[in-house]
Amino acid sequence: MHQFDLCFNCSCSIIEEAEKMMEADGVLYNKKTLMFLFEQMQKIQEGGRHSIQTSDRRISEALDPLKASLLLGVKLIGHHSQRYMHQVMYPIWEAKRLVKRCCEHF
Repeated sequence: MHQFDLCFNCSCSIIEEAEKMMEADGVLYNKKTLMFLFEQMQKIQEGGRHSIQTSDRRISEALDPLKASLLLGVKLIGHHSQRYMHQVMYPIWEAKRLVKRCCEHF
């Protein structure tokens, strides 16, 4: 079992991007669902170190699903912000489904 700092895999910068969107643009709809997602993303950052059962060469592969989920979370938050308001509008059931999908890898 190896300890691996997620910040070395740019996960912290991904979460910081989500934070910037939450603060600057603001989420315009599905706010509670997106706030829940953001709070779960922050827990990844606050956790700092995570145990991963894998060999050194496979650490990157083990973190790929987590990184993909974080990127999806940032994209979802962005689509609910003012910057992308003219594009796709997600109904609450779809937003919840996508947030659940993101959180499966956290």
